[in-house]
Amino acid sequence: MRTISLNGIEFERLASEILGDGHALMFRARGNSMHPFIQEGDVLEVQRVGSGDIRRGDVLFCVLQEGKIIAHRVIRILHVDDQPQFLIKADARFTPDGIFLFDQVLGRVVTIQRKGRNIDIGSPHYRILFMMRIEMIKLRNRAKSIFIALRNKFGALYYSVIG
Repeated sequence: MRTISLNGIEFERLASEILGDGHALMFRARGNSMHPFIQEGDVLEVQRVGSGDIRRGDVLFCVLQEGKIIAHRVIRILHVDDQPQFLIKADARFTPDGIFLFDQVLGRVVTIQRKGRNIDIGSPHYRILFMMRIEMIKLRNRAKSIFIALRNKFGALYYSVIG
């Protein structure tokens, strides 16, 4: 595999052209926003995808803004005026990136190459791991909101008794 370095705008243009012609794109992941499922240095394979083929849990390769492309996970699919919109989020972040239109989607990540082996992220095993992660995030967020409510209720009581 030939390796080239590009700035953000050059990479966006090349990726759009390659995927638009129906070819797969492979690139090295940077950052840890999708950790632990996608790690710094993993090689991701992206293929073009139709709007009707995108499912919750897919990792989409999207244009965030000119020259900035992200590969983050679909956590919800909305339909507005019969047009799909995708709420996406990095696995390692608490808040979503926002809603993306299909026009912003360049493709879907289908394979991760890590340490000489290929990981098919569309496989049932991988999707089960993702669903477990989503449930853990929901549980963590619920526990956090309960903790804050208890702190607000009893923390105020504690301070009024002491003060």
